[in-house]
Amino acid sequence: MKYKLYAKKGHVTSAEAKASINVTAMENMVYNIIKKFPKGVIQDDVLRIAGDDYAYSTVTARFKDLTDKKMVYRTEETRPGKSGRQQTVMVARPARLLKS
Repeated sequence: MKYKLYAKKGHVTSAEAKASINVTAMENMVYNIIKKFPKGVIQDDVLRIAGDDYAYSTVTARFKDLTDKKMVYRTEETRPGKSGRQQTVMVARPARLLKS
């Protein structure tokens, strides 16, 4: 499966944004944060742990990438975020399942 990281027919800023980050490193960072929570984690928690050094969209875009790669799955459970709205709980798949 080929992963789309930016809109090829989109504005030049889309390609510039993609080129300005190390996508693999960001995916690894987000995956490792999610992996630390065996009972799952919500978006707000991942953003808080990632810190202010990373843009919101840089972190949150990795959720879909990791889900598409089957490294993370979204449960049916939700938890309230800091806004009071419910957010889906994400769980990292065990490493032994990633090798197949």
